[in-house]
Amino acid sequence: MGEIVTPGTAFATLFSRPMRYLGAGFLFAIAVTVGTLFCIVPGIAVALTMPVFVNKVFTTNMAVVDAFSSSFSAVYKGEAGWSFVGVQILAYLCVIVISICTCGIGALVALPVSTFYVQHSAYSKGIVS
Repeated sequence: MGEIVTPGTAFATLFSRPMRYLGAGFLFAIAVTVGTLFCIVPGIAVALTMPVFVNKVFTTNMAVVDAFSSSFSAVYKGEAGWSFVGVQILAYLCVIVISICTCGIGALVALPVSTFYVQHSAYSKGIVS
């Protein structure tokens, strides 16, 4: 905790287990797609677990399916998880408004900033550690 991650370290980690990360992305995309096809609400519910799922895939050695179920239960269990969902919705609504008001150019800054904010929110609410 508190260590600085350089781009070289990040890429070395990413390329050390590429099949894990590709499999996790594929599983998540399938889950969101199936959830959206059955009804829009389950797709949105799965999509809102993405920040926690990505964190668990990259920072733990859990199996991908276990990381998915763990992230789903972490987000939707308890008051902290639901307030985290609210933070995500507000952050991404702000990104949409900024993108519309700046003809999409503001998204180049707003989306990465909101992503960092959402990850920080997950840590501060104790959803991820």
